[in-house]
Amino acid sequence: MKKTKIFFCQILVIASLIACKGSAQTGFVMENTITSPTTEVYLTSQTAITGSYVSAEETKKFLNHHNMARNELGIDVNLVWNNDIAGVAQKYTEKLASENCVFNHSGNSKYGENLFWGSGGRYTALDGSKAWYSEKPDYTKAPINESNYRHYTQMIWKKTTDVGVGVAICENGSYVFVANYFPVGNYMREFPY
Repeated sequence: MKKTKIFFCQILVIASLIACKGSAQTGFVMENTITSPTTEVYLTSQTAITGSYVSAEETKKFLNHHNMARNELGIDVNLVWNNDIAGVAQKYTEKLASENCVFNHSGNSKYGENLFWGSGGRYTALDGSKAWYSEKPDYTKAPINESNYRHYTQMIWKKTTDVGVGVAICENGSYVFVANYFPVGNYMREFPY
């Protein structure tokens, strides 16, 4: 497997303890291994494949679920994974993790953004997608206004074509995911589809 040298974390697993050596950075998931903050490591080409620490297998499941939600509504434009957008999402996810997972949107107006946080277990990007999809009954099939836009309406925004997701693990072991969408959705007074 090709390895790429980047700065992050060297994994040491000792009797279910996962530790890192070196200077502080943010946590992340690497090949289904939870790591905590810090230093230089030789990572597999994961980020070269997806642009983030979300695995290729997870990206397929995430896209399939999002596209299922869109296809249910007759939206014939399937989302595609975008590594550059995933890289932006990954950077912001790491920022959230470095700030004790305080849950705030980035304010980046270039992308639509959905956030997902989970604790007490292992979470995937698909879990985030399912949580956002669960908001479907809340959408009233009306133009977007200040009370009816949700994560779900960004998922199904017809003009959105590209998506990327980042993941990080907070100091307390919880997972945080950021999904960025392009073009942006949830425009006021417009229908999602």
